[in-house]
Amino acid sequence: MVALQLYFLGFIALVLTFSLGYLSLRTITNLSVKECLAFAGGWGCALHGAIAFLGFTVGLSTRFFFLSVTCGLFILFLSLLFWQKYSVYLSDSPTKNQAIIEIILLKINGITKILFPTDYFNLNASRWFVLLIYWLTLASVQLCIPIYSGSDWYGDWWLHYDVAQFYLGEKAGDTIYFGIYTVTSRTPLFNLFISYYLGLFGNGFSVYQLAALLPGIFLLTTIPLFLRSRKVILALILLALNPYMNHMIIFPWPKILTSIYIIAGIYFYLKIRKEVASTWLNHSRLYCGISLGLAMLGHPSALIYVVAIAVDNLWLNRGHFLNIIRQLTIPLSSAFAVLLPWLLWGINRYGITEFFHNSAITTGKASIAVRIVDTVKNALYTLEPHRLLNEFLNIDPERTRIGAWNSWLLLYYDVLPGTLTLTMAGLLMVTAIKRYFNKIPLQSILPHSFFVIIVMVGFWGGCILQPGPNPGGIVGESMTPIFFFLVLVVTEYLSVLPINVKRSLLLLSCGEFLLSFGLHMSFMAMDSPIVWDSNLNLKFNNDLFFARDLTETAWPIFVGAISFLILFAIGCKNPVNEK
Repeated sequence: MVALQLYFLGFIALVLTFSLGYLSLRTITNLSVKECLAFAGGWGCALHGAIAFLGFTVGLSTRFFFLSVTCGLFILFLSLLFWQKYSVYLSDSPTKNQAIIEIILLKINGITKILFPTDYFNLNASRWFVLLIYWLTLASVQLCIPIYSGSDWYGDWWLHYDVAQFYLGEKAGDTIYFGIYTVTSRTPLFNLFISYYLGLFGNGFSVYQLAALLPGIFLLTTIPLFLRSRKVILALILLALNPYMNHMIIFPWPKILTSIYIIAGIYFYLKIRKEVASTWLNHSRLYCGISLGLAMLGHPSALIYVVAIAVDNLWLNRGHFLNIIRQLTIPLSSAFAVLLPWLLWGINRYGITEFFHNSAITTGKASIAVRIVDTVKNALYTLEPHRLLNEFLNIDPERTRIGAWNSWLLLYYDVLPGTLTLTMAGLLMVTAIKRYFNKIPLQSILPHSFFVIIVMVGFWGGCILQPGPNPGGIVGESMTPIFFFLVLVVTEYLSVLPINVKRSLLLLSCGEFLLSFGLHMSFMAMDSPIVWDSNLNLKFNNDLFFARDLTETAWPIFVGAISFLILFAIGCKNPVNEK
């Protein structure tokens, strides 16, 4: 019964966040239905975070306040949407009463089509079904996890939960985490979004677990913006059957939420890139800036991708300084405006010196020379399985088996080829070689120069920001957007292969998934010492009750297994075969 209640709460959170975001975008922007659906989830997360921040600043972080503001926003957006649609009838009808009767009796279907564009949903019903099945899968896995472990990551999962308590007024603001971090060491959007649902559904760790899944689902809704419609399902399946993506989504990780806004910023920047008009202000520049501001509000490492966009614009408009100023001023200014409330609050509370010191300390205190060496090592370790090779080369009868198993699992979380899965990484290499020799004409996901800049700046930026060196690799550090676009490139190539070859590659990739994420889950279920680490102490020392502790049952894992089989079957059935 508890498991069913948690499923229900998670589903309500999914629908509430998505619908509020979609309705607001349809009301206050000029985005198309396709764009509104792509960004609805991310925008809904931002709105919930804004509600939580408002409640925090006025001292009203209560369920009643959150519900009141949320209902008020729904009523406001519905009213505005209704007025926009039917103001023409009010102006054209002979009398006001006749206009009202016409609206009520004859035009109800019109407002329904605005809220629920049935033609679009009918054409793309399969992708929404896949996303729903994927959410069910992840929720099932989340209900069965006894501890977050096995990736050598820090105890961020607890830190963000504890900081969310601060925004609910349950914790003091002077807590020092792991000896160095404070509340302002992390930008607040993810924590505020989480605190909204903790205030709404109850301040339990299981609520936190289910709410933390939502950004991962919303990240996948952006895929249709970059791929042709027939290829979207294939990309969804590749991501759903990817151990890195599943691990990143299940682990309460703000960088997944941040990635939504980075991708949104890149999408709108592509529109800026094509502009020839000389105007300073337009919608694309404003949307790009808001997206990048939300990204940095989600995690400061998003600055890497702001730099990548700036570098691309400098290269694109070399010799045309006025174009650079014209195209970047509004995006950068609006991004700063989004960050400003957080900066003002933090400086007012902690002082400017302490506020910026707390933010900067997260990247370590190493000298420039040491940081350069660590960056190079981080890059090498992220491209080759250094730890796994060491386990096999340095044979130790006492621990080789445990070390090798753990290193094999970590290959799929922290090393770039394993993160893509070795099957997909190999396919990507073949793609790159064939494209270099112009043997396969494929649709470009991004303009070539911009794609290279995004990958290079994102990769090296992640290696620089992460204190190191990290022998296990650091794909988890700010590289999710890179991974996202690489998977889309793989999808483009996979889609043109013969159907049987495509199914074989999907089968191999699924096998890798079972040998990594599936094996990892099995070890945790068996209470094996292979995956336990210091995170176990965080759970017991802070009296945290995971969803698994509340349900005291393992049946959700069978739901998850069946859901994954459905996803795999859909992938094999997908008819994409374009040449």
